[in-house]
Amino acid sequence: MIKSSWSDIDKTAIDFIESWANQTDPRTSRKKVAAEIGLTYQAIKKKFNYENAPLSLGEFEHLCNFFHKNSAAEWMKILQTVAIKNGNLNEAKIIDDMLNDHTVKNAIVNLAVTYLHPTSALDSSLDSATAAELKAAHEIIERNKQKGI
Repeated sequence: MIKSSWSDIDKTAIDFIESWANQTDPRTSRKKVAAEIGLTYQAIKKKFNYENAPLSLGEFEHLCNFFHKNSAAEWMKILQTVAIKNGNLNEAKIIDDMLNDHTVKNAIVNLAVTYLHPTSALDSSLDSATAAELKAAHEIIERNKQKGI
């Protein structure tokens, strides 16, 4: 058995994935989650039990796309959840303020578009709100490029 140390962030990330799977209608099975990132059912089961290696960032990003989540925003929510669990309420409040600030929210979307999906096209699998945010972010990036920013 491979030993791995799971941090609070690792555990919270897989808990978020499980929550997203449970919220779908019909519920997304662990088998389907495993297949989506190229794992066996047994391997994903171990991840949901905090065994073996935690999710990689690439696996997390892929599952965010699969569940139509903005990976940058979800990562901030994970950090906020961990801060609350660890009693770091000031840190949690700062993250909450960032998530609720329109300017920061746009920056998070820009970050996701620029660094995680620099060449991605807006595909039809996105919900309309996320697609609109991504389209606006692409337009801002293009305007900034034209301005030399």
